[in-house]
Amino acid sequence: MADRQNSGSYEPYHALADHARVRMAYLGSELMQDRRYSALSTDQNSQFEALMIGLLSGVAGIAIAHIKPEGHGEVRAALLALIPFAMNNAREIMDLPPLEALQ
Repeated sequence: MADRQNSGSYEPYHALADHARVRMAYLGSELMQDRRYSALSTDQNSQFEALMIGLLSGVAGIAIAHIKPEGHGEVRAALLALIPFAMNNAREIMDLPPLEALQ
């Protein structure tokens, strides 16, 4: 990931990243109040998996929307590389320490 703090694009980058995070947080809250989420409350593993596959499919769709099919592998690699950063960012917002690096 590029070092955004040392470039002139930091402010627009940070503004967009923060806006997207907030919008996703509202969406997540809305989804968890939906009857379809509640319908799986007795099977929390399925509830979590269904929510995550839906959210991640949406994120992947957004990420590849304007990318030619031959670039989709690179987008997938970028998404995988960003997951640890995103997880630690979410934990930081919750005043939790970062997780250990993946092996």
